[in-house]
Amino acid sequence: MAKISKKHLAILQRTTAEQLRRLPPQTEIDMSKTLQDFIEPFADLAGDDPDRYATLLRVGSTAWNLALVMDEVDGAGYFKERGPCPHAISSWKIFKALFERKKTVYEQANLVIRSYELKGCHLGVFSEPLSSASQVNILKSMSKL
Repeated sequence: MAKISKKHLAILQRTTAEQLRRLPPQTEIDMSKTLQDFIEPFADLAGDDPDRYATLLRVGSTAWNLALVMDEVDGAGYFKERGPCPHAISSWKIFKALFERKKTVYEQANLVIRSYELKGCHLGVFSEPLSSASQVNILKSMSKL
């Protein structure tokens, strides 16, 4: 199982008020770029392996969406047993760190990641504004993991 290095924790902890102010208005957010930036502190864990990068995208998009509808996550055992991905980078610590990253750095970005498509090095993310219907869908998808 992958461990979070001190380097990764330091990157996550460098959230400043200035970073939060730099987020564009919600209507101008490019979610493809935002998702890549969101998972960037852990991208080196995937290396050049496209399957591991796809796993990291899945963990990241799950953490993003759950952070929209939950104040905190207490499911370490659940995720270790049934986690969103079978690969080592899907560890609970990485999921939890991404969940907290969404709550702090990207707190004002209230867009739900509906799906994404990775073709080569191009990432396309399909998103929509958070609504009561999308909140229900997020919670339903969590029960299917």
